[in-house]
Amino acid sequence: MSSKARFTTSTTAHDRLIFYNKAMWEAAGLTEDDIPTTWDDFREIAKKLTVRDGNSFQQAGFNFNDSLYLMLLGKHYQSGYNLFNASGTSVQVDNEVMKSDFQYFKDLYDVDQVGSPDFGPNAQEAFGQGLSAMHYSWGHLYGTMANDYPEIEFGTFQFPVNDADQTPYAYDRYNGESTPGINKNASDGAREVAQDFLKFFLTSNDLLVDLCLNYSLFPSSVALADNAEIKEHPVTSVLGSIDRYVWPGPMPATVEDNMNIAVSDVLYNGVAISEALTTAKATIDADIAKSDFMSVENLYAHADELVG
Repeated sequence: MSSKARFTTSTTAHDRLIFYNKAMWEAAGLTEDDIPTTWDDFREIAKKLTVRDGNSFQQAGFNFNDSLYLMLLGKHYQSGYNLFNASGTSVQVDNEVMKSDFQYFKDLYDVDQVGSPDFGPNAQEAFGQGLSAMHYSWGHLYGTMANDYPEIEFGTFQFPVNDADQTPYAYDRYNGESTPGINKNASDGAREVAQDFLKFFLTSNDLLVDLCLNYSLFPSSVALADNAEIKEHPVTSVLGSIDRYVWPGPMPATVEDNMNIAVSDVLYNGVAISEALTTAKATIDADIAKSDFMSVENLYAHADELVG
């Protein structure tokens, strides 16, 4: 790969997984053998981890109040559906798969009562404060927990799947981290120094390993994929096969922003799931039409397994 090409790629990737409170897990009589691998199993575990006093929650089994939109932007891959259509310029957030996924999570609250829209509106803080037993987040939560909530002993496990006996199209999406670039308007001398620095950084395995360990990142460098330290890290060790995660490209903010609005409308304003997702799609597509964004999901290693 040329030096120029290296500068346009990500050096590391953020992936997401489930964090769980080990003390709460043990108190519920659960062991590592009970780590759920399917969504059906996850549902039962969430019930066991929920502690209520009448109508009041003492402990939510699972809190997704500010992270559900992120799960919805990733779980559909497990069913073989990309986030964007074949042209890469229109989102597929109002299809039956997304509606079904949304209903599953809503039922966790409405039917199973493992949490509530009114319990710990900031799911990350609720997990850190020992109010929630499980939370879904990017790998960087590992560092946040160690820094802000060191008293909480936690573990991690991979995003559950629909069928434990079948490898999904993808487990989830990942977020490519940015590689430093060089300002084309800089002087020749400054650009030469920048080139030397980036070549050093991008070819220094020791530096890249430190970066991954410090920020719970998975390396994009093929040479580091089997690094022993990275494979043993509490976050990267549970991700499974990294090539089963999709990067849709540097998505415009409108995608996450409007999916977050859709979730809030359903959870707090009584809007129907179908209506909220239809509105989100219309707004996102209109915003994307004003940009030059095009998804790169077609570059995914297993794109030939796509269902829709």
